[in-house]
Amino acid sequence: MSTVSVLQPAPAAPRRWAVHASRPLTLYLGLAAVGSYLLLLVVLPVGSVIRMALVHGWPGFWHPLTDPLGRAALGLSVTAGLLAAGINTAAGTAVAFALVRGRFPGRRLLDTLLDLPLGVPTTVSGLMLLLLYSPVSPIGAWLAARHLAVAYAPAGVVLAMAFVTLPYAVRTVQPVLAGLDRRMEEAAWTLGASRWRTLREVVLPMVWPGIASGFCLTFSRAMAEFGSVVVISGNLPGQTLVAPVYLYGLLENDDPFGAAAMSVDLLLIALAAHAVAAWLEHRHAARLRGAGAVAGGPGQGAPVSPTARASARPAAGRQAVLHAGRLAAALARRIGRWAAAGVFTWVWLGVMLLLPLAGLISGALQAGVAGFVQSLAQPEAVASLRLSAVVTAWTVLFNVVFGLWTATLLTKHRFPGRWLVSAVADLPFALSPVIAGLALLLVYGPNTGLGQWLQAHGIHVVFALPGMVMASLLVTYPLVVRELVPALQLTGRAAEEAAYTLGASRWRTFVRVTLPSIRWSLYYAVVLTVARSLGEFGAVLVVSGNLVGVTQTAPLYVYQATVEHNMAAADAVSLILASASFVMLLFMQFLRRKGGLAHEH
Repeated sequence: MSTVSVLQPAPAAPRRWAVHASRPLTLYLGLAAVGSYLLLLVVLPVGSVIRMALVHGWPGFWHPLTDPLGRAALGLSVTAGLLAAGINTAAGTAVAFALVRGRFPGRRLLDTLLDLPLGVPTTVSGLMLLLLYSPVSPIGAWLAARHLAVAYAPAGVVLAMAFVTLPYAVRTVQPVLAGLDRRMEEAAWTLGASRWRTLREVVLPMVWPGIASGFCLTFSRAMAEFGSVVVISGNLPGQTLVAPVYLYGLLENDDPFGAAAMSVDLLLIALAAHAVAAWLEHRHAARLRGAGAVAGGPGQGAPVSPTARASARPAAGRQAVLHAGRLAAALARRIGRWAAAGVFTWVWLGVMLLLPLAGLISGALQAGVAGFVQSLAQPEAVASLRLSAVVTAWTVLFNVVFGLWTATLLTKHRFPGRWLVSAVADLPFALSPVIAGLALLLVYGPNTGLGQWLQAHGIHVVFALPGMVMASLLVTYPLVVRELVPALQLTGRAAEEAAYTLGASRWRTFVRVTLPSIRWSLYYAVVLTVARSLGEFGAVLVVSGNLVGVTQTAPLYVYQATVEHNMAAADAVSLILASASFVMLLFMQFLRRKGGLAHEH
């Protein structure tokens, strides 16, 4: 080999330099695309709501709270949200313990069904509860004979909120429990501590931040609930009228200023709850990192003396959980610890999930299979199902492209304002669906400057398919981003750098290296988006106009049929949507096991 050939540079070096030299261009193009998407979908709509709320100054901003009906609606939303969050946090923590630590028949089935409220449209959830607890149902009649009521009563509001938020508390605590270092419990047992004392003074303090975070997230979601509550509550002013329904009523009465002011009030409460949840999660992560440093390894908790734990008494906020734990411990001593956990999980999820689902199936098939098919064959039902499929398809297409792009920017690049992009991407989590619809209406409505300009160029957004797609995009966009960010962080950069060294372009590296490594998370994000988009109600209701056969999706059809007391049609379409949700849940479980994913939604 000649000296000249030996001294020649390796052919891959210029290529690698060229790829990295193109990184600023790739970054700028990505920021321009994602920034424009967030501007049109999130920033402008939310900014328009805040601007509208402040048009008349601070007196106008506080106007909804000066209205007795507005105060009552907001008070009911907060009170019912707190009750639903408290119920789900207490029961959900016990269910999480049973699903993580227990081994009992049907555990996997219950773990799958637990996510059913996430996939079922909220109007269908409300209808399921209405069929079960209405005064004409056997359970409702039994309750009425004892002067108790669920449907068209505040108890129905709490039950609807608890139903749709059931997975949040469990899924928040589950990964915390699964990641605990069992050596601390074993050390406590070795030193003579009972299982109950170990649970109270070792395990519970470790998972308490996760429990509190789950409470905050559950409260935020419950307070914003619209679809299920509007079906079961009756919307009686001053009695069962919640803030999102009051807000929608202001829109119906052509009061966008009051609606915007109430929206900001709800948004501030939700943001405060999310901020507390994020702080608790950060505090818990910092505690685990510190424990891992003491123990000498990542993710390994430092052994803590049980006697030291025993010297610290539980805080006042834990008393309800501890009292429930004592009752559970008494039951466990009689029938066995994990047998008791299995019985409790079956009973709780049976009452909350299986009974309403059985009521829906019974109602849909009340007239037999022929009546069920006849209800589905109605032109309005077929058109609503077809339109839901179209909206879902467009939602998946746009949000997968831009959600993946956003997640790539947040994980593979460092740039000024990265935290702002992340915060804006998470903002829809704090929006009630009705607020999301109002936000789009204030930007793209026919009476706005941008809306009129678009109409002059032949583009109709509100009360048309584009507006419905945008509403679905707004509420599902964070699901894709937050599903893909952890997956991309786990991939690292070693494989990509190796591909660059071998001469692969940035695009080829992304397609051949990055995408295959996150494919299971991407599939999961798609299924999650389909489930959420297929069932979206509040935001689509506001921007669509609910025109029969034109802009009426399947959840809107269910709501309209329920209002018109066409229960056969409502039950039939609801059963189709619930069945589709169940199939997607099975697929999500398959993706979890196939990809080794641990989700907390």
